[in-house]
Amino acid sequence: MAVVRYLDLDLKFDFSKIQESVGTAGVVKSSVLGAGQVNAVTASDYVEIAIQLLKKDPYAFLMRPPSYTKGRHPFDGITKGRDGIS
Repeated sequence: MAVVRYLDLDLKFDFSKIQESVGTAGVVKSSVLGAGQVNAVTASDYVEIAIQLLKKDPYAFLMRPPSYTKGRHPFDGITKGRDGIS
């Protein structure tokens, strides 16, 4: 396995959509622990919510879509629209 990303794209991550979706889905279990609180969600619930978000918006975990340059990788050329995303 390799973790790969394009270093020349100015990617800014934003996980607020997944946090909000998990919170509103009612899958978070909470409990008091000492003077604080602990929250937990099953991995299967989290992944299912993440998949649904990414189906609607493949850039759901980014602040904004990347600025692609035509003719340079990655460029969403001929596959655009074939995955059901316009």
